[in-house]
Amino acid sequence: MRSSFATRLPWIILALACSLALSACSAVKLGYNALPSLAYFWLDGYVDFSDEQAPRVRDEIANLHTWHRQQELPRVLELLARMEQLAPGRSARSRPARWWASCSSASARSRTASSRAPSPWPPP
Repeated sequence: MRSSFATRLPWIILALACSLALSACSAVKLGYNALPSLAYFWLDGYVDFSDEQAPRVRDEIANLHTWHRQQELPRVLELLARMEQLAPGRSARSRPARWWASCSSASARSRTASSRAPSPWPPP
């Protein structure tokens, strides 16, 4: 049986090579765009997917990522733009309430996103 370090060494080398090659890219953009692959590898570390399950899991993660990119990112940008408009001036009494309402709706949307995530259990 190979040691844990020997098993991870190729991934470490690949990650370092990618980091050096893509150092000019934004870390957030790079991480977000690689999220489906990273999420699959993270999940695969906890659950051993069979040959039948692996493509389905990859597809479901990709679908969730596409949904998030199309539905949630525009809302997050809108929220950040509203907060940016309110930030320069002195905080009026209504501003914290509006910020709280915006954050509450973002929290509700994150629960929606988690409900869209693929279920780890097979259907009955």
